[in-house]
Parts: sequence; C-alpha cells; structure tokens
Amino acid sequence: MKILIICPELPYPPDAGAKIRHFNLIKRIALRHEVSLVSLVDSFEEERFIPELKRFCSQVETVLLKRRSKLAH
Repeated sequence: MKILIICPELPYPPDAGAKIRHFNLIKRIALRHEVSLVSLVDSFEEERFIPELKRFCSQVETVLLKRRSKLAH
C-alpha cells in the first residue's frame, strides 16, 4: 500500500516528542508499505536530513513555512 504522511515538522533528527513519534511511525510503516513524506520546515537548511529519511521513504518533499511576525498585520 502507498501511504502519505504529512508532518508539521521534519521528523529527523528524532530529538523531541513528536519528532520521535513520527520518525518511529515512518520506520515501522515502511517495513511493509511504500511511504511518502511531506513536511513543513522552518528553513531549507533542514533539507540536509532528507537522505536519512529516504532510507525509509520513497519520496520526501518539504514546504518552507513562512512565519509571520505578530506585529505584521
């Protein structure tokens, strides 16, 4: 089965609660299914972790999250 996982942050490195959970979920699902990942990132510097995620995902796409200042209205 092909499965798409959408994460609010890149799940690698797994160093905090939700990232650990998402990373382990991806690893387990990838044992039996084809996993594609779409993840929000704060900067394109995080894309250096994509090769590690591609060990488990057939496709990894990132979307740059543009944070707006609370003063910008």
